Amino acid sequence: MKDKLRWIIPLSIAGLLAIFLVLYYFLKPGIKYIYDEESDTYLVDKAYGNSKKYVIPEKFNGKDVSGINVRAFYRNDNLEEIVFEKAENIKSIKRLAFSECDNLKVIDLRYVEVIERNAFSYDYNLNNIEIGAKNIASSAFYKCTSLKNIILNEKVETIGAFAFSYCPFESIKLPKSITSVYDDAFKYCEELEEVSVYYKLSSSYLSGLKGYKKYYD
Repeated sequence: MKDKLRWIIPLSIAGLLAIFLVLYYFLKPGIKYIYDEESDTYLVDKAYGNSKKYVIPEKFNGKDVSGINVRAFYRNDNLEEIVFEKAENIKSIKRLAFSECDNLKVIDLRYVEVIERNAFSYDYNLNNIEIGAKNIASSAFYKCTSLKNIILNEKVETIGAFAFSYCPFESIKLPKSITSVYDDAFKYCEELEEVSVYYKLSSSYLSGLKGYKKYYD
């Protein structure tokens, strides 16, 4: 019996230590990166842990961090805030990158150039954003049911189908840079009362929305 205990106790301790290290690795906040050859930069590929706030650094391995990869923060329920150390570096938010992050409230999208489909869909607490992306893809902010304040900067060109469906904002101004708004971009936005569109943009979909009006300056 004593001989068995000599082996059982050390093995038990080693097993418990291994479990602790595995749990520590996955629960400790951390970020994994992936190299993108085309841009010669890194993307945030995966976030670990249950931190409420993640800081995305300007560089990794001496190269710029330029975007958030597919599903990088997908279904991270604890996430509340994303801080970019250098927001100007972040050019792309890939599909489903922040989808179903129920508690996400703060993120800087002023310099992002492309927001892919479903990037922020079902983010129920996102409530105030400023967007400078050239392309806002389909369902990008689908069912962001607290999104009451949206500013679209003079870089936005395309808004995809269902991009802002079910969002509760009351008014929106489309900048002069807009060239295309897909049908149903604002589908089921029941509280939308005013849509301001630069006079040169022609769209049968937009003209059919409640509160549609054109501006000239």
